[in-house]
Amino acid sequence: MSEDDQNSSGSADLQQMAKQYVDLWEQQIKALAGDDALAQTMAQTMELMNAGAANVAAMMQKAATQGNGTENRTGADDGSDNSADKNAGN
Repeated sequence: MSEDDQNSSGSADLQQMAKQYVDLWEQQIKALAGDDALAQTMAQTMELMNAGAANVAAMMQKAATQGNGTENRTGADDGSDNSADKNAGN
């Protein structure tokens, strides 16, 4: 058997395995598509995921809004050195 024959045979085997793989996935998806309990569970899961994402987005927005400039007004350490201002009054 020549190298070209082996390559074409290997290619045909690979194509056949790929076709079988896709066929198996199609069968699995068709079986799952008819499962009402699975569809309901997936819908509930998506609702929970969306609610969780909305809550995280709201918390991030609130933190970003509260974080804009409030550190300097509350006396939190913003990394600046105000020692000269403190010593100026002495």
